[in-house]
Amino acid sequence: MHDRHNVSFFIAQQSGGCCDCGDEEAWRRGIRCPHHPPAGPDDPQDRTPRVILKPLPNEVPPAPNFTFRVATPSELMEAMRKTIGFALDFMLDTLDYSPDEPMVPANEADLRLQPSADPMMKDQYCIVLWNDDKHSFDEVTKLIMEMTNRTYDEAVALVRRIDDQGRDIIDMNSNVLRLLETAQAITQVDLGVTIRRAYDTFCEQIVGVIIEWLLDLTRSRLGMDTLIIREALAAELLSPRKRDSFTKHLTPPCALDLDGEIPNPTRIDILLLYHTRLWKRPRLSLKEVYASVISVSRAHKLVIAGHFADIYHRVIDAYLLVDREAETSIKYFALQLFTVPSVSGHIARNHRLIQRLLLIITSFFTNRIVEKRIVYPSSAGTTSSPGVAPSGYANAPSTSTPTLPSSSLAGMIDVESFPFKSKRFMPVFSDLRYLAHTNQVQDLIAHSPIYLAAFASTCRLFMCLNPNKRAVDSHVEYETDAWISVFNVTLSLSRVIKVFGEAYARATTLGLVNAITTVVHHILLVCTLADDRLDRTKFFQPSFHHVEFGGHQYKTLDFDVLDGWVSFHHSLHWLLAELLKHVDLLSEEGLKSINYEDGLKEVFGQGTSEQAVLTIIDFPLRGLHIHFLL
Repeated sequence: MHDRHNVSFFIAQQSGGCCDCGDEEAWRRGIRCPHHPPAGPDDPQDRTPRVILKPLPNEVPPAPNFTFRVATPSELMEAMRKTIGFALDFMLDTLDYSPDEPMVPANEADLRLQPSADPMMKDQYCIVLWNDDKHSFDEVTKLIMEMTNRTYDEAVALVRRIDDQGRDIIDMNSNVLRLLETAQAITQVDLGVTIRRAYDTFCEQIVGVIIEWLLDLTRSRLGMDTLIIREALAAELLSPRKRDSFTKHLTPPCALDLDGEIPNPTRIDILLLYHTRLWKRPRLSLKEVYASVISVSRAHKLVIAGHFADIYHRVIDAYLLVDREAETSIKYFALQLFTVPSVSGHIARNHRLIQRLLLIITSFFTNRIVEKRIVYPSSAGTTSSPGVAPSGYANAPSTSTPTLPSSSLAGMIDVESFPFKSKRFMPVFSDLRYLAHTNQVQDLIAHSPIYLAAFASTCRLFMCLNPNKRAVDSHVEYETDAWISVFNVTLSLSRVIKVFGEAYARATTLGLVNAITTVVHHILLVCTLADDRLDRTKFFQPSFHHVEFGGHQYKTLDFDVLDGWVSFHHSLHWLLAELLKHVDLLSEEGLKSINYEDGLKEVFGQGTSEQAVLTIIDFPLRGLHIHFLL
C-alpha cells in the first residue's frame, strides 16, 4: 500500500480519529475490508466522489452493503433509541446550568444566586479544581496541601486525578465563607476553580459517566451487527432535544439558545457547543463518540459535517476567546471532516463555509469582539452572526448580540490588539487550508469567481501591515512583539494563498484571466489609497517622476526607500504570483482564443494604465530594497 512514497507515523496526543478502511476517498487502492465494503452501483448516498447540491436531511438511512446485519425487532430498536435519547437530554439539562469557563463568585450573595438545578437549593457546595498546562505537579500539590490540609500522598493522588480526568473535587461542605476563601486564594495563581452546589456538581459527574457509557455503546454490537447501535445513537443525536414543560420553564439564562441562529437545532448542535463546559476526559471520550458515528457511512459523515459547519462560528468563539483547555477543543474535530473531499465539497457548496471562514478571520482581526463573542457587521449596519438560515446561508441576526463601537465597525486592523497577540489563530487558517485543498473545493474555487473575490477582499485587509521606516540615527537591537505577531499571521495566510493559487490549475484561460484582473483591481484599491485602509500619515497616493538611465528617460514612481514607510506584507501580490504560475493557461494561443491578441501584456493593460502597473510592481520591490540595504 505504501510503495514508492514516504509514510510518517506519529502518536496522536488525543483521541477522535476514526477508521478509514471503508472510505474510498482515503485510499489510492481499495483494501477490501470485509466490515466496510465499498459502495455498490445502487447506493448513490454512499458513492464517491459525489456532488451534493442541497443540505441533507437529518434522517439518515442505514449504512448500505453491510454484510453482518441482524434482524432487530422494532420494539427493541425503539427502546434503545428512547434510552439513548433520555441520556442525551439529561446531559443537556445538566450542562444548561454549567459555566462556560471556571470562575469564582465575588461574595456569598453571588454564590447563592448562581443558576442551579437543585430543587431543594441545599447549602452544600463543592470546590472543583480544573486541569491546565501552566502549573507543575509540585506546585499544585503544595497548594492543595495548604488549602485543604491533605497529606502529601493524598494531594499527589488528587493532582494525578485532576491531570487524568481534567478536574476533581477538592473540598465539599456547607461553610460558604471558608469555601470562598479557599477558592479565591487558588485563583490568585491563575488556576481554574469553580464553586457549585453539590447537587449540580454531582449531576455533572453523572454526565461524565453517561459519556463513557455512550462510548461503550459505540464499541458494542447486537449479535454480529456492529453498526445498529451506532445508527441508533446517530439518529438520537440528529433529533431535536425533548423537554417537558417543567424543564423548559426552569431553563436558566446561561443555557444555550440556538433558535435564532440555526433552524431546527438538534441535540448534536447543542452538545458541540457545550463542549467547553466539559473537562478533559469527557471531552476526549465524546470526540471518540462523534468519530465512531461518522464512520458508520458516508451519509452519516456528511450530515454531521453539515451540523458542525452550521455552528462552526460559535465553536470558534469558544476556541479563540473562552476555552482554557484549547488542546481538547471540539474545533479540532474539523480535521477529521474538512480533509475529506466529499465532505469539504458539501459544506463549502451547501453551507458556504469558505465565505463564513473568511468572514470570521476578517471580523476577528479587526477586533470585532464583544463579551467574548466575535460579531459581524450586516448590510444594515447592525451586528449579526454568520449562521445558516432555513433557505440557505445567510447572516442570521442575533437579538442578543451586543452593539459594536464605531471604531470596530470601520474594519481597521490594529497590530497591537488582542487578536494579533493570540496564539490560537493558526488552526483557523489551517481549517480554511484543509477545505480549500480538496479536489471538490479546488474545482469550486477555479470555476466560481465568488470564492476568489471573497478571498481577495480578506487578503486586502492584511496588505501593507506594520510598515517600518529606516532607522537613520539609532541602532535597532531587536524587533517588537508586533513585528513577530504580524509575520506569524501573514505566514498562516500565505499557506492559504498557495492553496487558492493551486486551484487555478483547473481553471480555463478565461477564468484565470478574470482572476488575475480581480486581484489586480484589489491591489490598486490598496496601493492608490482608494479604499482608505492604509495610514495616510505613512502612505501617500502614488506620484511619478522621470529618471534618466542609459541615455533614456523613464517614468517611475517617486519613492525613496531610505526615507519612506515600507511593509514586508503584500498578501495580494503573493496571490497574484501564485496565479501567474499557471503560465500554461496564458500561452499566446490560449489568450488569442479569448480575444486577447497582445498576449499577457493585454491582460494587465486592459483597463489599467502604465502608471497603475508600475504602482503594482513597486510596492513589493520596496521591501526587497530595504532588505538589501540592511
